Amino acid sequence: MPNIFLYMQKEKGLVSVIIPVYNTGMILKETVDSVLNQQYSQFEILLIDDGSTDGTLQQVILPDDKRIVKVSQHNQGMARTRNNGLALAKGEFILFLDHDDVIEPDFISVRIEYLDTHPTIGFVGGPITTFPDNPKEYMSAADNVERQVLFFDQGYLTTPSSYIIRSSVLADYNIAMNEKLSSTADRFLLLQLAKVTKGATVKRGRLLYRISASGFSQVIKPSLIRDNELFYSEIKKKGLFPAADVSSFKSQYLWGLSIGYLKVRKYHLFLKYLFLSFISSPVKFIKIVLKKLVFKQ
Repeated sequence: MPNIFLYMQKEKGLVSVIIPVYNTGMILKETVDSVLNQQYSQFEILLIDDGSTDGTLQQVILPDDKRIVKVSQHNQGMARTRNNGLALAKGEFILFLDHDDVIEPDFISVRIEYLDTHPTIGFVGGPITTFPDNPKEYMSAADNVERQVLFFDQGYLTTPSSYIIRSSVLADYNIAMNEKLSSTADRFLLLQLAKVTKGATVKRGRLLYRISASGFSQVIKPSLIRDNELFYSEIKKKGLFPAADVSSFKSQYLWGLSIGYLKVRKYHLFLKYLFLSFISSPVKFIKIVLKKLVFKQ
C-alpha cells in the first residue's frame, strides 16, 4: 500500500476527526454535536460521505463551523473511506469516529493530555459504554493488545472510535486501515500499532458506543465469518501472530471459525477448521471441548 501520508501537512495539536458517513440519517447530528461540544477545541471534522443514498449530508442540518469539512465519494466501503480521510487529515492526531457513536465532552482533552505527557505512547483509549439499550461497561484494548485482541480477553473492545492515535506513528510505519477487511479492520489496525508503538488507556473521556441488534457485526452471516477467516490469513501474512502461545491461539481461533461456519450451515468448512483446530494444538482443543461440555451441563 502506498504511503497515503506522503503529502499530508501536520498541524501541531490539531485532532483530525474522521467520520465515515453512510445512510446515517439524523443520528449523525448527535455524533457531530458531541465533537463540537468537546472541551478541547483544536480539531477538524472530516465527514466522508461514502455514497449515501438517503442524502444524509443534505438532510442533517449542521452548524456553520469552519472546522467541519464535507467530502462526497462513490461507495468504497468503510476501510477505504477511513483511509481517504487519512489522506486529507492535517492533524497531529487522528480519531476514527463512527457516524453513530458519541464522545463525552472530555474525551479528546484527556487523551491529548496523556499523549503530551507520555511521548513514547502512540495511541490512547479509554472507557466505553454501550448504548442505547442494556448498557455495558468496557475498556479499550490498548496496553496489552496482543492478549486482549487475539485471545479475546473479556471486558475489552476494539472499536476505532475509542482511540486517539499519533499521525506520526501511522505515517512513519505506513499504517492504515486494511482495505481487504471489513468488521475485523479495527483489530488489524491495533495489532499493527502495537507492533511498532505502545498503547495506553485513560480512566476518563468515555465513548458511548452504539449497539444495534440488527447491526452488521451483531448478526452471524457467511460474510462475517469469511471476514474473520481473512483476518487470520492477513495477520499470518504480516507476522502479527502472538509472540507466545502461538499454537494455543491458532487452535482457539480456528475453533471459532469452525463454529461460525457451523452456525451458517457451511458444513465442509466447519469440518475443515475443526480439524485444523485440533492439529494446531490437541491439548488446547480438548480443553475447549471440555469447557463447552461443562457449560452445557
